[in-house]
Amino acid sequence: MNQVKRIKFYVLRVKNSSIKEITYRIKELVFIKKIKTTKGQILQTHINFVRDIKIPHFYLSQNSYKFVKELLNGKVYILNDSIEAINKVEAWYRSTFFSDIDIAKLPLDIRSIWEPARLQHLAFLSLYILQNPTLANKEIIKEYIKKSLFKWFKNSPFPYGLHYISAMECALRIPVFVYCFKTLEDILTKNELEKIAQQIFINAWFVFNRLSLYSSLGNHTIAECTGLIFAALSIDCSFSKKWLDVAIQLLKQEAYHQILDDGGPAEQSLNYHRFVLDLLWLSKNMLEINGNNELKEVEYRLKKGENFLSCFYYNKGEYPSIGDSDDAHAIAPGVSPVIRNREQNLGYYLFQTSGYSVIRTKDLLFIFDHGPLGMPPLYNHGHADALSVILIKKEIPFLIDTGTYKYNKELGLRRYFKGTKAHNTVTIDDKDQAVQETSFIWSHPYRCHLEKFCLTEKDLYISAYHDGYKRLSNPVFHRRTVSFFDNEFFIIKDSFWGEGSHKFELNFHIAPGANVNKIDNKWWQIENKKESIFICSSDEHDFFLTKNFYSPCYGVKSEINVLHMKKHGQPKEVCFYTVISIKSSLDLKVLEEKVKKSAEIENTQYMGR
Repeated sequence: MNQVKRIKFYVLRVKNSSIKEITYRIKELVFIKKIKTTKGQILQTHINFVRDIKIPHFYLSQNSYKFVKELLNGKVYILNDSIEAINKVEAWYRSTFFSDIDIAKLPLDIRSIWEPARLQHLAFLSLYILQNPTLANKEIIKEYIKKSLFKWFKNSPFPYGLHYISAMECALRIPVFVYCFKTLEDILTKNELEKIAQQIFINAWFVFNRLSLYSSLGNHTIAECTGLIFAALSIDCSFSKKWLDVAIQLLKQEAYHQILDDGGPAEQSLNYHRFVLDLLWLSKNMLEINGNNELKEVEYRLKKGENFLSCFYYNKGEYPSIGDSDDAHAIAPGVSPVIRNREQNLGYYLFQTSGYSVIRTKDLLFIFDHGPLGMPPLYNHGHADALSVILIKKEIPFLIDTGTYKYNKELGLRRYFKGTKAHNTVTIDDKDQAVQETSFIWSHPYRCHLEKFCLTEKDLYISAYHDGYKRLSNPVFHRRTVSFFDNEFFIIKDSFWGEGSHKFELNFHIAPGANVNKIDNKWWQIENKKESIFICSSDEHDFFLTKNFYSPCYGVKSEINVLHMKKHGQPKEVCFYTVISIKSSLDLKVLEEKVKKSAEIENTQYMGR
């Protein structure tokens, strides 16, 4: 991060901080300075393993044995960069004190470097053995885990290198150390046991003194508290009780803060919602199997979260990449602390607090986003996607969210993927609906207002607007109405009010691999895996077919087709009418009737379910 950006970052953080937070940050800086001065020599304390600790049951992927073979052949979990490149960068910084490292100057994305250092490949192997104690080759797997674990200890001495920059990264490794201990305890020497105990202690002590609090509350906080719970239960030291008490208190608080009353995510990210729910289940289960029921009270909150996510699942467990996603896993890929509710009940769902309307029919999943930007005060993982839509037909994506790509490096693309133009909504004057201050900080957050959710026997009408462009010198407000008729037709109307003359741009991002063709003077056919939907504009304007970027997973991008339309003018004079048919192109006369019916509902004052 260059000097100007660094100053801007700290100014924004201070602006969003209370006196208590500023005091806390100063204490953290003093703590780090002390570590550097003492070269990582920390308080000597007596540590004992609690040998009768129990590990809760986990649900492993059906492909578990295949994963085990791949891991024993040297595979580790990576995101986008090669393990060779990651190892090379790690070696460069192995002797550098962690806070002296400028991650902006790294040749690779730091998130990519951190992924294999979470050691979740060892977590998978350990849990596989713990749940399959009669394995014929378990001794081979144990030796592999032991060799890999102690190699990591040697190459990552506290407090040097890239892997102590983030407290969350340290916290995510603590459960792995505990799983490895439980797997290996019958083959470890006393000295080796002490080394694992010391690693658990150092990482927990470090995390406890650098907890993500105040404006930094979020999924990091949940991960850090989970690490503290595992440390407090597995080792007996003078800090164990304090770690446990603080972690439980924070998890209770954050279960109500980060899981909203309707079960949705405060961070406005489905990926991080899954991450948070898994960590909370993991903490709760770990406590309960070891005789502590203090997180029992949050179970109903977790079930609300699971019920929310189940409405977004498609294709046996996938869900759209709404908001940020870094493909994080609480335990390891293919491992879950709880059986996930993937029942896809049909119907119409309104999540008014988190701001989503969801239509599920036999053939369709349709999502209308009328929620907030993200979790205040920084809105870190939210995208400027107000009033965007997603459409999936017969488990096949058609209109999609474009994803995240990367957090670090290629900052222009980070801005694009977070921005309004990368979502299926309207951009005004080429500006986002909020202001991107840094890669993780927004200012001028918009508010969405749900006006109507009108459900009749056969039809659904939803209306919402946002105020993201009220900050313009000539303010503009955007309203989107979605009418759904006969389980087959959508009419999406985008209207505006405000002052001045502006440029309005409507985009619909098409799933990768789909073919887009003009089939007559009006309709565009989108075909994907032998299924089709049809889109047209109901006025004299037409869409243009263009290209833009899509990211299927962290660090990977490709080009996709985008149906795109621009209009200029006064807000009240501009309107987009988009018609989507999931079965066939409509006769123009029928189309006119549907538009007229939508307008009639729009003029009513009724809102209900």
